[in-house]
Amino acid sequence: FMVHLPARGRTITSHDAIDIFDTILPSMASALVAFSNESLNFHVFCVEDQEQLRSQLPLHNLVAFIANGSILPRASGADDS
Repeated sequence: FMVHLPARGRTITSHDAIDIFDTILPSMASALVAFSNESLNFHVFCVEDQEQLRSQLPLHNLVAFIANGSILPRASGADDS
């Protein structure tokens, strides 16, 4: 992954950068430890599938896809059920 350092113009704001390295990144790393390899792999496979599907949309003159079995919020825009 990539971390963009906070800046004003071409100068990095050091106090904000220190906060990223001392607080934010360690808490993100700790949160990742809570996930199993199986769940992380499943997530990665889902993201890869999604990216592949989205890359195919323009080739078929489509703007979106809805997977089989998707639960839509309502039957139509005029239907509250």
